[in-house]
Amino acid sequence: WGMGGRGCPGVTPDGTQDVLRASFQTWDAVEEMYVDFEDSGVTCVDTIGLDGIAPLNVAIWRDGAGGWPYTDRVVGLTTLTFDTETGGIVDADMEFNSEDYDFSVDGDASSYDLQQAVTHEVGHMLGLGHSAVAASVMYATAGPGAVDKRELTQDDIDGVVANHGLLSAPPAEPCGVATPRGTPDAPH
Repeated sequence: WGMGGRGCPGVTPDGTQDVLRASFQTWDAVEEMYVDFEDSGVTCVDTIGLDGIAPLNVAIWRDGAGGWPYTDRVVGLTTLTFDTETGGIVDADMEFNSEDYDFSVDGDASSYDLQQAVTHEVGHMLGLGHSAVAASVMYATAGPGAVDKRELTQDDIDGVVANHGLLSAPPAEPCGVATPRGTPDAPH
């Protein structure tokens, strides 16, 4: 995954990266899941969908007049690209509506919690839909000021293990450890 160059308005680029790392780590901590996320740093990529030869999963914020191309009722949106032969997810990108909503990291009652929003959208990157369990990260709604959905519930864990459990892991060669390439001052 990579962070869109500017990060989240109202949060520093470094603060945005810290939140992204924490949100991805929340899901990476599920030991029964075979998916591991790798931080590729900051990127200039701001397009959604399969990115040329190699997929790059990006998190971007859409702000400014006309910056958010979807309905204003949507706070965040994850777009998945599937392989039509295998059904596997080959690219996943997260967009956040910073045109109509403010985000914060401190529980501000008038803004949406950035970590909670990102953690929820990472669940969609993993192919999860919305949960009927109101306390879960994957529940469809959370209001401004709420910070109670930063950590996974058993319902969230059960869902991701059903999709990506170790017993159903596809054969794969290890990729090694990725080193983040871009920084807020020098995106790749």
